[in-house]
Amino acid sequence: MSIPIVYTDRMIIAVDIGGTKTLVASFDGLTLLKETRFVTNSDTEAFLADLLPVLREHTESQMPAAICLAVPGILNLRSGTVVRCGNLPWENFGLRSALAQHFTCPIYLENDANLAGLSEARALSPVPRLCLYLTVSTGIGSGIIVKGKIISALSGSEAGWMTLRRPDAGSDNGFAAWQSYASGKALHARTDQLASDITDQKVWRDIAERVSDGLLALIPALQPDVIIIGGGVGTHFTEHWRDALTDIMKERLPAYIDLPPIEQAQHAEEAVLYGCCYYAEDKLHG
Repeated sequence: MSIPIVYTDRMIIAVDIGGTKTLVASFDGLTLLKETRFVTNSDTEAFLADLLPVLREHTESQMPAAICLAVPGILNLRSGTVVRCGNLPWENFGLRSALAQHFTCPIYLENDANLAGLSEARALSPVPRLCLYLTVSTGIGSGIIVKGKIISALSGSEAGWMTLRRPDAGSDNGFAAWQSYASGKALHARTDQLASDITDQKVWRDIAERVSDGLLALIPALQPDVIIIGGGVGTHFTEHWRDALTDIMKERLPAYIDLPPIEQAQHAEEAVLYGCCYYAEDKLHG
């Protein structure tokens, strides 16, 4: 049964820009009304040409209360510029200014992992003091959520780019970025398989080993109350590699560092969209 679309001044448009697809959703408050997806064009002008008609369709020519865009990359939040993306060839893309030519409402940009983490942290009761969200998908993204909020001082977290020692990571000096050997893209390069196709528990144990490298550095530094694993590889966490990861972490963490609960994300595909909505509501209403 479809939800009747009744727009109010609480209408928020959420845009989840992915390396392969973009999701656009309209919300009335925190109620999702309508969702549309299209292929993400790597050319910025072509992307805007695809996005604008979808935004107009969702707003029906009315002005929303806000538009919030989730971007898989590094942002300059003051200027609303996409500085660079890991899986899109976008550099110094003035996304906010491009949309501001068509919409007079507030336009917010944030990193997609931060927004997914915001959504997942808010879904917990009680909301944790510090939640570490990791998306293990094409790359590895991170969101550090403090008391249910994205903190500006931590919003630039890019844990996937941590340089770690991994002799089999393929680098000349034995050091490599965490995501270069522990992400879904790296998994596909090693096995020629997607996570959804893997049944060999030895492969899942290897995935847990590789993800543990970064967590062994992050947990002592951040002392999170909970760790949430999302993303394409994370979708299979509970079923295939949570037990292996938990065993590895218990074995290798210092005895005086407690292992926090490590959970699978509750919302697979829509966490970022709801994160956009929470973020816009926070910005609009404080």
